[in-house]
Amino acid sequence: MYQLSDTLTDWIEETIGEPVLAVEINNQGWTNLVFEINGCWMARVPKHLTDTEGHTLTNRYALEKQLLDTLSLAIDRDRDCETDQPNCLTAAILPKVHLAPGHIAACMLYPKLAGSPLDWQSPGLRTMSTNTCTSLAAAIGTLLAKLHATELTHLQLVAFPYGDEDFVGSVLPALRPLMGADSYRNAQTYFIKMSETVATQAEVSSRLCHGDFGPANILLGRDYRLSGVLDFSDVCLGDAAMDFAPLWRRSPSEFMHDLLATYREVSGEGHWQSLQPQTLTARIQFHALRKAAFVVWYGKRFGFEDGITGSLNYLKQQFEFQNT
Repeated sequence: MYQLSDTLTDWIEETIGEPVLAVEINNQGWTNLVFEINGCWMARVPKHLTDTEGHTLTNRYALEKQLLDTLSLAIDRDRDCETDQPNCLTAAILPKVHLAPGHIAACMLYPKLAGSPLDWQSPGLRTMSTNTCTSLAAAIGTLLAKLHATELTHLQLVAFPYGDEDFVGSVLPALRPLMGADSYRNAQTYFIKMSETVATQAEVSSRLCHGDFGPANILLGRDYRLSGVLDFSDVCLGDAAMDFAPLWRRSPSEFMHDLLATYREVSGEGHWQSLQPQTLTARIQFHALRKAAFVVWYGKRFGFEDGITGSLNYLKQQFEFQNT
């Protein structure tokens, strides 16, 4: 059904220095079609999606490359530990991106990163030692601290890249036909109140955020060390709490405690206090719920209804019996 064009194949072969002999296709992504090439390279091409109102998505590959190049340089410049330490970061955890020339096609190409997605249900993670868990939390906390300290300027770098800036007016109503009347009213009350609260917290400075920093985009390698971070396609400017939210929702509390402790140490007390730590937990929960609502809205808007079940159930659990 899908195949690489001859011109794109020629560019890939020139870039990787070998012929394209094997191609596996992953069509599960919501914004990109992914090709695994020769078992060791990944190519992403944008899906040409049109929403229910006729709006189309545009790729942001140039923005992603600029971010990854900038962050990689910062990680290597600031590295002050030996590579055999569990929480040491190197730029190797980030994709080394090549972009196809515009006259060929929109395509992002990078070496395949080793490792498997973080999965707290796996037997290995459930039984790993306290020291290993602490080291992993430290590595992830260090990465987020460096990401949130990165400064970047790009026309496509905005707070809400998918048109969801009007959360209460356009995103939230997507939940109405999918939840009971009382649950929806509870959700509406909560989101209106919290949206206003977050918006008025002027001291919460805008940071460069991954935007989808969940377990599926965090790879673990040998001895459960951080081996890769994927998919910066949702990169945006916003509250740093946004990047803590997906892990907070799915990770053990001890892990999050260690992650935030390292983040505070690496980022510095001034940065930490600028995030208003007294309200951070409430904002993390808000962003976890907001992301779930966004997934429902986006899935319905672009035809991915089969992928919204988990997020919808999470929202229902939160608001079904909530007293407002």
